[in-house]
Amino acid sequence: PERARYLDCDPQTTATADPTQAINQAIEALLSGEGKYCWLIDNVDAANNGTVAGLFQLYNLAREVNSQIVAAAALAPLHLAMRDDLRTRLGQSLIFELHELSDEEKRNALRERAAQLGLPLSDELLNYLLTRLPRNLGRLTQIIDGLNELTLSRQRTATIPLLKELLDSLNATTRPI
Repeated sequence: PERARYLDCDPQTTATADPTQAINQAIEALLSGEGKYCWLIDNVDAANNGTVAGLFQLYNLAREVNSQIVAAAALAPLHLAMRDDLRTRLGQSLIFELHELSDEEKRNALRERAAQLGLPLSDELLNYLLTRLPRNLGRLTQIIDGLNELTLSRQRTATIPLLKELLDSLNATTRPI
């Protein structure tokens, strides 16, 4: 099966100050024939000149070995301020504009995730999540997953006090020392 590799082009969000290093490692992986990957490239619009040069090389190499690239940016390729050669190559791909889900759509997505896990969620608990936490769906989904694990380990139903306990434990593990 095909594997995926994630690359973030934004120096503000990557673990290292320069995402060019990760791009160069990806290029080396392609050159060495390490395997077929689907390259997930995030924040293309934040790429600096060195990173853009690497992305251009990565794009061409990936095409040569039939690897796929999924690129994400805040703008359509036509509007990206970068080298024309990379911008036009990205523009030849399928382009989708994604919109953030509404609160009701997030509620339905969380309810669906909970149903997949076999975790019954009350409207009260969903309201608590959506009114007291940041509305980042990825993070809310992680919280639902954690709540599911907690309810299973305690053999209890999902309640707001149990959710608060989970949130307190998550906050305790992410606080700086």
